[in-house]
Amino acid sequence: MNSRAACAGEPGIIRGELSRSDRAARSARPRGERCIGIAAVTRFRLMIRGPGVGSRRAAAVSLATANLLHEELNMADENRNQVLTTYTSDVHALVTHGLQAVHRQVEQLKNVSHRDAPAAVMAFEQILMAQKAALEDRVKALGGSATGPVKDAVSAVAGVAAGLIDAVRPAETAKAIRDDHTFFSHLGISWLMLYTTAMSLADQETAALAQRGYGDTTRMIMHVDRILPKIVVEELRENKQLSPLDVQDQTREMVKKAWDRDAPSGI
Repeated sequence: MNSRAACAGEPGIIRGELSRSDRAARSARPRGERCIGIAAVTRFRLMIRGPGVGSRRAAAVSLATANLLHEELNMADENRNQVLTTYTSDVHALVTHGLQAVHRQVEQLKNVSHRDAPAAVMAFEQILMAQKAALEDRVKALGGSATGPVKDAVSAVAGVAAGLIDAVRPAETAKAIRDDHTFFSHLGISWLMLYTTAMSLADQETAALAQRGYGDTTRMIMHVDRILPKIVVEELRENKQLSPLDVQDQTREMVKKAWDRDAPSGI
C-alpha cells in the first residue's frame, strides 16, 4: 500500500513516505502513536534529503514551527508578567493607602503622653514609604505603571484602607495603634501571596522584594505587640476612678507563648 492519504490527526504526513519496515512497525502500535511515529519519520527524512522540494519543505516547516513556538513563548511570558504585575500592583495600592493613614497618625499622635506611640508610627511611616518606592520600581520593571494598574487594584483594598483611615482616633492612642495592627496583618498576608506567586512563576526579583516586605511587616506587627500593653495601661491610669495593675510583663509573656507553639490540632 502506497496511499497518499494523510494520517488522521496529522495532516500533511504522507503514508507513502514510509518504507515497508516502517509500515510494519507502525501497524503494531495504537493509531494515535502511529500518527506521531509517521510525523517523526517523515520530518526526519525531509530534513536529511539533499537539495530539492523536500529540503525546501523541511526548511519551511522548521521555520513555521519556530515562529509558532516563539509566539507561544511570548504569549506565555506576557501572561506571566501580567499576573506578576497585578499582584505587585495590589500590594502597592494597599501600602499606598495604609501610608496615607499612618501619615495622619504621625500628625495626630505627636503630642500624646504615650511616648511609645509617636515613635512607633514615625517608624511605620518610614518603612511603608520604602516599601511603596520599591513596589513602584518593580511594577515598572515588569512593564506596568504605578499610576495605571494600581488604580484598578485600589478598588480591591479600598475598604480596608478606608476603614483604617476613618478609625484613626487621636484621643484613643491604643485603639489607633490597634488599627495599625489590623492593617499590618492584611499587608503581611498580601506580601505572603506575592512571594508565593513570584516563586511559583520563577521571578526571583519580585520574590526577594516580597520577602523583605513580609519581614518588615511582621516586625511592625511584633512591635505593636510589645508597646500596646504599656499604652493600654497608661490610658487606664488616666481614669482616676480606676486603679489598674501594671501587667505589661504578663501580657508580653502571654503573647510570646501564643506564638511559640505548633499549630492547633486539627489544622
